[in-house]
Amino acid sequence: MKLIELRPDCEAYITSLRDVPVKMLEMGVLEGSKIKLLKASPLQQMLLLQLHGNRIALPQELAEKIEIEPLPDQDNLYCRKLKK
Repeated sequence: MKLIELRPDCEAYITSLRDVPVKMLEMGVLEGSKIKLLKASPLQQMLLLQLHGNRIALPQELAEKIEIEPLPDQDNLYCRKLKK
């Protein structure tokens, strides 16, 4: 599942990064990191995330390049993308 599909107030682990800028890696966006989506802004196309105790804003186009796995205790329909 991609980070862009995570619902607000849900947490996940980053499992894979694809073609992300080095600046993101320097900010701690790394495989195995725990990340929480605080807010999604559809009009501004930005995501507000909590990572290592810090808040970062990430454009949705970069969030599509990050694969995640929701935390096991949040394995419910609210935090997972609905399957068709």
